[in-house]
Amino acid sequence: MDSHYPPPDFAASIYEGVFEVAREKVGDGLHDIVNSRATFVDDDVLRVLQAVVSWKTEKGIPLNRPDAMVAANASLHMAVNSSGFRKYFETPAGDDWFHIRDILSLGDDVSAATAFTNVLELFPDCEPSRFTASRQDQIDLIDETHPDIDVFNSHDRIRHPMNYPSDDTLFKSLLALPDQPYLPPPNMR
Repeated sequence: MDSHYPPPDFAASIYEGVFEVAREKVGDGLHDIVNSRATFVDDDVLRVLQAVVSWKTEKGIPLNRPDAMVAANASLHMAVNSSGFRKYFETPAGDDWFHIRDILSLGDDVSAATAFTNVLELFPDCEPSRFTASRQDQIDLIDETHPDIDVFNSHDRIRHPMNYPSDDTLFKSLLALPDQPYLPPPNMR
């Protein structure tokens, strides 16, 4: 008995439905999708972008730069909003911190970029390791340097009202990249 849930054909049909609607209403290019906010609400645009990331991940297809930025944005929001920057950097979500820096820079969100850079300054050379285990060693050193305080908490308090990156910043950053076909070709199972 196959215990895969949802069944692969069912999941494929959902993805194909999302891609077909997007393709018919706005086109299949990255910029078409991001600029479709006149047709869709921001949440729908994010759903389409995230559906492509999920589909590629399920298929084992490597993520390109726009995909990786969309995935990193979602991971940061989930980790930091639920548990703060410490947990973000202690988990694999933090492996892609450099994409957040790119989103904030390309999206021209100066105040959020400054706030995120301030978090990165906790790490040697403002460069957290891209590997979870090595980054945990860096966090241990930060904790040894500041034994009486969790230095990440102040950054959580700064980010909370800003909640960066905003959808608008993500969209602006994606539009700053070269346009490219974004949706998978029709009938790609």
